[in-house]
Amino acid sequence: MTVATKSNRTLKIDGMSGVDCVKKVNGALKNISNVSTHHVKVGSASIEADDTGCASACKAIEGVGFKAHENAAKDEKAAIPLNGAKTEPHAAGKSPAPSGAAPKPAPGTR
Repeated sequence: MTVATKSNRTLKIDGMSGVDCVKKVNGALKNISNVSTHHVKVGSASIEADDTGCASACKAIEGVGFKAHENAAKDEKAAIPLNGAKTEPHAAGKSPAPSGAAPKPAPGTR
């Protein structure tokens, strides 16, 4: 017999807009066995669950009118710019520039 391992998971939830939505999601999650809810805020929920519990949580959230899925590291493709350009690390307060882009001239040097 295999024992499912519970782990901390973050669910991304689409369609939430305020406190009433948070209350609906909390209500949907509180009665799911093997799922512990850590925190729910607009757009996401932090839970502890195994794979089955995570799927049950997503289904329960969808049952109250929202779209939910696990926000796993493998889903981080959205961080890649749409044009496929790589971005260079940047200093605080400055926007990243695509690699190969000409640097901006310093103010007053034109």
